[in-house]
Amino acid sequence: MQQRQRYCSRPECVKVSRRAAQSKWLRKAENRDHFAGLPGLVRIRQWRADNPGYWRRRLKIGRHQVGGALAEVARELALQDMIDAQFSLVVGLVSHLTGVALQDEIASEIRRLTVHGHGILQQSAESPDLPPGPEAGPVR
Repeated sequence: MQQRQRYCSRPECVKVSRRAAQSKWLRKAENRDHFAGLPGLVRIRQWRADNPGYWRRRLKIGRHQVGGALAEVARELALQDMIDAQFSLVVGLVSHLTGVALQDEIASEIRRLTVHGHGILQQSAESPDLPPGPEAGPVR
């Protein structure tokens, strides 16, 4: 009976385990050309098409991992400087006001509201003594 090498869960042990497993996999004859040639290229392109955003970096804000469009908005707004409670508040408030819980829709709404807010602040900076009148309409 063969003994199996077991690795602990420390990051350096996981790396060694992964390297050993990959090396063992590549030593098999049927795997040597797995990534080479046209069939490999077609298979990889198909996999990438089926798994969009797989390699996209995730953003950690406080205790939360966010990805996709919401992470992009967070980077744009530099929310990584905000504390966890403030970020949760912004996302929760936008979700509550819009009635949606999908991250992409929340991200889109945060972008829209940010542009709207910048427009309001720009107007008040240009004429600080006069509040915008009702004829001004919404800023888009």
